[in-house]
Amino acid sequence: MVELHRSLNNKIIAGVCGGLAESVKINPIFMRLLFTLSILWGGSGLIIYLILWIVMPEINYDIHFDTNIERPLQNRFFYGVCAGIAQYFKIDVTLVRIVFIISSLYLGYGILIYLLLCIVLPNEKMENRGFND
Repeated sequence: MVELHRSLNNKIIAGVCGGLAESVKINPIFMRLLFTLSILWGGSGLIIYLILWIVMPEINYDIHFDTNIERPLQNRFFYGVCAGIAQYFKIDVTLVRIVFIISSLYLGYGILIYLLLCIVLPNEKMENRGFND
């Protein structure tokens, strides 16, 4: 395990989520989603984020993840969140859509999580699709 740090390469605001993800070797998208949900459910995530921003050192470990979750530009329904998750985990997109629908209808959190992922997940880059200029 890499020591706790703020990431220089993998950051959106201060590198806290990117650094934590590098330390525990998970995709930073999951850490960002966790912090966003904790901010929305009571606000404790914001306080924790600010404390970690102050306390953790900023270090360049240059850790890259093999695959990122990206929203595809083609063959997507709405914003492509389900298709991106299905590609990342190599599962059928219909299964992911069913999980979101059930969690939206039964628990009520599916729509909120989907909207957060629309914001957090980047679009697929053109070079990832095999197009060259």
